[in-house]
Amino acid sequence: MRSDLSPKDLAEVIGVSESSLKRWVDEGKIQAARTAGGHRRIALHEAIRFIRQNNSSVVRPEMLGLEELSNSSLSDVVSGGADAALLDALCAGDANRARGLILAFLIKTRSIAEVCDGPLTHAMHRIGELWLHSDRGILVEHRATEICLEALHQIRQTLTPPAPNAPVAIGCAPESDEHSLGTLMAATVLLESGYRDINLGARTPLSAIEGAIREHRPLLVWLSACSTEGRNSLWPQLERITKCAGEVGAKVVVGGYATIGQQPPPGIALNMVVTLAELAAVGRTVRAQAAREPHTNRLHRR
Repeated sequence: MRSDLSPKDLAEVIGVSESSLKRWVDEGKIQAARTAGGHRRIALHEAIRFIRQNNSSVVRPEMLGLEELSNSSLSDVVSGGADAALLDALCAGDANRARGLILAFLIKTRSIAEVCDGPLTHAMHRIGELWLHSDRGILVEHRATEICLEALHQIRQTLTPPAPNAPVAIGCAPESDEHSLGTLMAATVLLESGYRDINLGARTPLSAIEGAIREHRPLLVWLSACSTEGRNSLWPQLERITKCAGEVGAKVVVGGYATIGQQPPPGIALNMVVTLAELAAVGRTVRAQAAREPHTNRLHRR
């Protein structure tokens, strides 16, 4: 994966003239840095931001340096055949093909939440159903999960880094929950929303969550609860988490399969979400509210 591109490189990626690309840089439509010799360089994340924001064509994806991204995967997304292709690739353990399709979804959609709520969740849900029909289903699901995790880590490298003074978001899956994909999805959605995300991962002890909240004083805390095995202990944990978060002025958001159809007991102040798009919306609302309340901003300043 390359870190930056020249205006000529990006012009070739999207099929425009180099002069047009330089004009867009001069007009501020594309952010570019200058080398010591005065040459323009465009960060990879800025190039991808521009492509996604403007729904630009990608005619030479190989110039982006994302090895798995191809014209074939982009064509599949445009034609509507990528969902089935992604499921087939994940079931077959074809990591390169699957990652290429996931990157193509990124390029052609407006948000990470759209990618996660749509093709990734749909494919993993379908693969999970294999448990009912085949002993091989667990192998397929674990392998597919690892491929999706790798793809999300790759995607994170293509997103605009948060500002140094951006608000912090902390989250995890609880101690009884071994599912790492949901919490990484949440972290990536919040990263795209402008947060400095701290993902504590799966099987995080309650004491570690509380310690992280007190240390980093986040604006938002998320909990991804996918395993139904720990459902009985979920609300007592959330009661402690919301109390700890309240001490630093943080909002708590919880979602995941284990929370579907559940209602929090009285007195637990949190936001329950079903989709990652809802998480992104809560994240934007919390940031906007904090921006309007200077005392909240001071509370979270490190």
